[in-house]
Amino acid sequence: MDGNIPHRGVGLDGANVADLLTFSRLLSAPVLAWLVGFRSLDTAIVVVGFAWCTDFLDGRFARAAPRDTRLKGWDLRADAWLAVGLGIGLGCGGYFSWWLMAPIAGLVFLGSVLLANPSSVMVGIGILSAMFLWAVLHNASLWWLPGVYVVALLVANWRRFWAVIMPALWRSLVVRAVGERGRGRGLVLDEWVD
Repeated sequence: MDGNIPHRGVGLDGANVADLLTFSRLLSAPVLAWLVGFRSLDTAIVVVGFAWCTDFLDGRFARAAPRDTRLKGWDLRADAWLAVGLGIGLGCGGYFSWWLMAPIAGLVFLGSVLLANPSSVMVGIGILSAMFLWAVLHNASLWWLPGVYVVALLVANWRRFWAVIMPALWRSLVVRAVGERGRGRGLVLDEWVD
């Protein structure tokens, strides 16, 4: 092989790693629906912890990457679909009534697909995640593990929570209330903060 020809292999840069992490979260949604639906909450909470870690890490890798990720607009959708998987599992597993879970999960799914304003999607994710945590607290032997996750993520993301997530939520709620049209952007939280 000629030494003057540059190597053009496919490597894993930060953008590719971020895409893989986001994609793994998308794949976790049906797995969680199945686990929660068959009442395997201890395993499901471990998978949720893995998914929350991938959510934390994909943003770090994406921001450090020299180029945009391919799944840039799918980050919040992956979170929403993960929550929808939890909602479906909670309905199938009998933790909550289907009459309650189907509309919430359906609205979060449709909101993640159709809306450019993430406020309702973020609220829906919060509701479904809280319902899942409630079910874990009351039905799993690893009831304490979600508390560890939440504390660890808050400590790791404290500045980002107040600098990006909360302003994005409030801005999107104000935009929704005033009736201003979306700025033509997808569901990427970092882009909602000026």
